[in-house]
Amino acid sequence: RLGTDLEASVCWMDDQPLVTGRPYIIKHTTRETRAMVIEVEHRLDINTLEKEEATSLKLNEIGRIKIKTQNPINFDPYTRNRQTGSFIIIDPQSNNTVAAGMISGLTGQGQK
Repeated sequence: RLGTDLEASVCWMDDQPLVTGRPYIIKHTTRETRAMVIEVEHRLDINTLEKEEATSLKLNEIGRIKIKTQNPINFDPYTRNRQTGSFIIIDPQSNNTVAAGMISGLTGQGQK
């Protein structure tokens, strides 16, 4: 699949919380592209595995997000191929890896 609007599950690994609308860098396989987290759909309560409403993710929280990339990404869902279904998110200011993610599919926009 090829697209710019992705749904993914991520584990946030930074002391600074995820900020929707802020520019990040997505590293997917050998490519990098600018990206923005458009929405945090929910956070996962690791004790009960229940979905909780959330607008951000903090250190070690797991959640489902929608991402808009500047350039199309050629991917497979993570359940099909771990190499082409995974990515990391990099903070362009600090160059730190702030999250690791698994692509589930397209959001319905940006499909090709």
